[in-house]
Amino acid sequence: MVASKMVLEQRHPLSKGISIEIFLFSFLTGLYLIPLFLEKYTLTDDGPAHLYNALLLKNFWDGNTDLIDNFYQLNHHFSTNWIGHVTLALLMYSIPAALAEKIILLSYIVGLPLTFRYALTRLNPNASIYSLLIFPFLYSQVFMYGFYNQSISFILLFLFIGKWISIDYYFTRRNILILTGLVLLILFSHPLTFLFSALISGAFLLDHYTYQRSGNRWPFMQWKSGLIKLLSLPENFRQSLQYWLLIYAPAGLLFVYFILSNKSKEEIYIPHEQLDFLWGLASMTTILDSDGSLLTQILFSLLSLTLVILLVITLRRLLYYRQYKYFLAFVVIGSVTFVLYLFMPERIAGGFIIRPRIGFLFCTLLILTIATYSSEPVSDRMQKSILLLTFFLATGFLVRQIRYMNTLSMEMEEILTAERFIPSHAVVLPYTSIEYDTRLKNPEHLPRHFIHISNYLCLGDQQVCLHNYQAQYNYFPINGRQWDFVKDPVIDQLSPKKPLNIAGFEQLSHGQITHVVLIGTTERDPKLTSTRSELASEFHKVYTSAHQLVTVYERNSFSAQ
Repeated sequence: MVASKMVLEQRHPLSKGISIEIFLFSFLTGLYLIPLFLEKYTLTDDGPAHLYNALLLKNFWDGNTDLIDNFYQLNHHFSTNWIGHVTLALLMYSIPAALAEKIILLSYIVGLPLTFRYALTRLNPNASIYSLLIFPFLYSQVFMYGFYNQSISFILLFLFIGKWISIDYYFTRRNILILTGLVLLILFSHPLTFLFSALISGAFLLDHYTYQRSGNRWPFMQWKSGLIKLLSLPENFRQSLQYWLLIYAPAGLLFVYFILSNKSKEEIYIPHEQLDFLWGLASMTTILDSDGSLLTQILFSLLSLTLVILLVITLRRLLYYRQYKYFLAFVVIGSVTFVLYLFMPERIAGGFIIRPRIGFLFCTLLILTIATYSSEPVSDRMQKSILLLTFFLATGFLVRQIRYMNTLSMEMEEILTAERFIPSHAVVLPYTSIEYDTRLKNPEHLPRHFIHISNYLCLGDQQVCLHNYQAQYNYFPINGRQWDFVKDPVIDQLSPKKPLNIAGFEQLSHGQITHVVLIGTTERDPKLTSTRSELASEFHKVYTSAHQLVTVYERNSFSAQ
């Protein structure tokens, strides 16, 4: 009886800490949903394009493509980047497009912390408090770029990691089917995450083998006496390796086919300023990589310092207790991820934007490493320190996100007012001044998140938006028909004094433009001024917003259907 009471007294602080931690985890999850409901749309770089192309996909499924067929077609190439579009298209059968996008974003904000926590607690059930460190990374640069497919793949990846650890290498038929299904879903979310899932599971499999063969000792410390023993593959390891290959065989074959059928020639970029790239990890918690605000620098510095201190404590504890389970796996995963971050190709599947994705994985996997080797259980003092610090950091990054979105809201609301003046069966040629400004590397008016906002204006019935960057890539579901988006006169006409080449666009697209939407007021873009003058002969102005941020022109011969 006395012994039981002592156990309860010893566990009381931990139980209290866990209850506070669960409350704080739930509270922060709800708190981080606030930015999603500030406006009708949550503006990201590629978000409008994802939503518009998902609507086109739905129209193709329905056969409602009388006008759209003249400009777009389904991508008949095998692709692995569809899960976001398919999910949005399915949701739009029962709810409006804006609400469908909200559900996708809400699923990410709720799903990523939950699956991250699931993976973390499978590695160390006593370290769930470290799951709070995921919150500063939710509104990361990857999210603000509008990479919906990539964001969904992160949720699936942590779910896969948790499941892989929890089965403890008991490859029953049910476990194999679940893991194979998760791997396939990850592949159809994003191929980069699929490769990382193979790296992570393979590293854990190797760690399991070496840990079994060498006991609780770091295997390479006994290489003289144990190298031959380690290289001899026992039956149970060969069997586990066969199951691993079986799990990855379907997705692996599809991935190889995708690579072979989508060849691209890219130059390899050799970095020469690694320290700048290391600081570039700030983009994991920064809305824009060029954001150098004082608040961002303070928050990122505190987050970095926190992770470094926790990592040092973890390494000291690891060396003291000599608990090397999973250590080889994390060394392999961390080393490969960090090297890829520094020496990755400059342009893969669209450009430098691959690097923030790898950096995001590096930071989150680092947290998993720290949590795996935390003390068992976490001390009461450590709990209070982590709770206080993570709450401060999480709320700081949230406040920063809300402040930034508030700076966008006025301009976004004004631009979206043009939606009411674009009728059904309209063929819209938009031009956003940010396209011109970003080429000059000196945007003066519209932040870069507005670059695809015109896609939000064409979510009605049979509306064609001729600004559609995804239509030029064969890893998205919608492609351009009989014309080359790469030669897009809107983007590639670099001569600033000339107006938009409307006739050239019509010649490429084999269709008539019915509406032109001009977005932006900056005087640095003379193309806006020259285009307004050029439109006077065949178009008439139907709408100008209050601050002249957006203007809609309609062809004189157009009649609404």
